[in-house]
Amino acid sequence: MIGKSIFRTEWIKQNHFEFKSFAKYEDNYWLGLIMFSFKSYYLLPEYLFHYRILETSNSHSRNDKRHFERLRVEIEKIKYFQENGFFETYYEVIRNQFLELFYINTLHIIFCQFDYIPLELIQSMQLTVKDIFI
Repeated sequence: MIGKSIFRTEWIKQNHFEFKSFAKYEDNYWLGLIMFSFKSYYLLPEYLFHYRILETSNSHSRNDKRHFERLRVEIEKIKYFQENGFFETYYEVIRNQFLELFYINTLHIIFCQFDYIPLELIQSMQLTVKDIFI
């Protein structure tokens, strides 16, 4: 969605939205922050940039533990939602997106881009999901 989006600078400044420094997946954090904050939006019919997949991109990197930065990004989003009153109001949407981005997508990356299965990490992910949603 971020590649098909234009935001007013004034609106970004008024709401104090900033990119947080992560090794990867900054756009996941950004979209999480703004998702419940705008009243309306228009989705552009085409992308505004051309994404070039490089050998060093997320899409190609193997055994790159920086992929797990996505876990920290999603936990930071949960903290933001809880601190700003979105968690209870949008609980189901937040839960479903968290499960998809934190758990399912990370498992997909592990199984497709890693030569080993980090079982301890998967167990930790399961505990995190339980701690937040159960």
